[in-house]
Amino acid sequence: MVIMAIQINKFVKKIIAIVEPHLTSFVQALGIDEVHEVRDDEDFIKSINEAFSRDEVAIVVTQRSLVKKHRIPEQVKVYPIIVSLPDKLEDLGVEAIDIYREFIRRFIGYEVYISL
Repeated sequence: MVIMAIQINKFVKKIIAIVEPHLTSFVQALGIDEVHEVRDDEDFIKSINEAFSRDEVAIVVTQRSLVKKHRIPEQVKVYPIIVSLPDKLEDLGVEAIDIYREFIRRFIGYEVYISL
């Protein structure tokens, strides 16, 4: 039984956040334990590179403006997946349903229609 636990444990992946200081409390409230605060472009690039080099990281939550600014592709390989949160007024004007639809289409691979 212990052997199975060790084998299963190697498949456990982490969710980390790479955000500017004003969003740190927000992502911690979402339950993300590992949060990297970035204060400038150099910090962001360093944190993204570190996340991509770690095998245990499955999802990187970051700000859409940072992803756009640095032209980070949202999916380079299977892991980690980049989830960009809207953080600018022009992004926040989009309907929430459109944001969820985009996530589902990207991660599941097909269009899902949600009606309220």
